[in-house]
Amino acid sequence: VFSSAAEFYKNRDWENTVKVYGELTDLGCDRDDPKEVYLYYAIAYEYMGRYDSSEYVLLKGLTFLPENVELRKRLAYSYQKQGKKDLQMNELDRLTFLTPNDVDIKLELSKLYAAEGRFEDQIVVLKDLLKVQPNNEGAQSDLAQAYEKAVEILLKFIEVDMKAIQTTLATVLIIATNFLMQIDLTKQLTF
Repeated sequence: VFSSAAEFYKNRDWENTVKVYGELTDLGCDRDDPKEVYLYYAIAYEYMGRYDSSEYVLLKGLTFLPENVELRKRLAYSYQKQGKKDLQMNELDRLTFLTPNDVDIKLELSKLYAAEGRFEDQIVVLKDLLKVQPNNEGAQSDLAQAYEKAVEILLKFIEVDMKAIQTTLATVLIIATNFLMQIDLTKQLTF
């Protein structure tokens, strides 16, 4: 059955590849070589444009091989194709720990964080990248921009907080003034 699956895959017959790998997993034959089974099974689904099925297969494969980098990269790709950015970022983050010297993963994660406005996370990833590749000018530039964006956001929060404080103080002053006016009026009426 393994040879049939490999032959279908080689001939780019994705429907039959999926069918045979499905049969392999149903029969429990996936435990003999889980990396091959789940990797090629998932890729076949990808070629069919069925990224949700690819995700399912990869997650199942990761139960056998939780630290397999190839399966995790495919899973991140599957999440990307499905628009599941949070899951994609989580998977890429996990990959940065499994492959600490993989600059490409760090760059991809950095770009995602930037696109999502998560500049503090982007800064952490870029600093980590620069430990691996200190002369990476693109990462240095991205880090400077991330700091700039993070400061802009911080200043906006401070500005909003200051406006809230000003509004609160104005309200307190109005209440205090009204209270003092009532005291003054009460003094006038009692004398």
